[in-house]
Amino acid sequence: MSHLSLIGSVGAEFTGITRWPGITNIQLTCLAHDFGTDQWSALTSLSQLEYCSFGLAEEGVPLKLPTGLRIPQVKTLSILNMARLPLSEMSRVLRAALPAFPGVRELQLYGAIDGFIDLSPTALLPELQEVFLHYVHPEPGHPLPPHIKLTRYPRPRT
Repeated sequence: MSHLSLIGSVGAEFTGITRWPGITNIQLTCLAHDFGTDQWSALTSLSQLEYCSFGLAEEGVPLKLPTGLRIPQVKTLSILNMARLPLSEMSRVLRAALPAFPGVRELQLYGAIDGFIDLSPTALLPELQEVFLHYVHPEPGHPLPPHIKLTRYPRPRT
């Protein structure tokens, strides 16, 4: 198995993912309250994992990333707002998650609610080349460096 998409709530049972070390693409749309240290650590064992996508199940779910966790093999990271959380919550998730994914070249943010998000945490990604924003916009005053390709949907009217 190389691709896995889990649409429902994903929690403590996720540690079994290590049975499929060849996974290259994983989508976890709704992380639950009990998705914690052991579950994030299981992702580190997937050496071929290049695409990782996740979202929180509901507002207030903490992102329990272990201190020092690194998943450098991930090249594309998508953060989803399937629960239609306030964008301030999505900004918090972005700030907390990016240090764990230092090898990201493409960052995709799916807002579901039109508004602004703080992209300043992207400075933590030395290999970042492209940012895709879906129904979110960069906060004014925090532009991306000029070498990063920015794609927005819907496209701004000119």
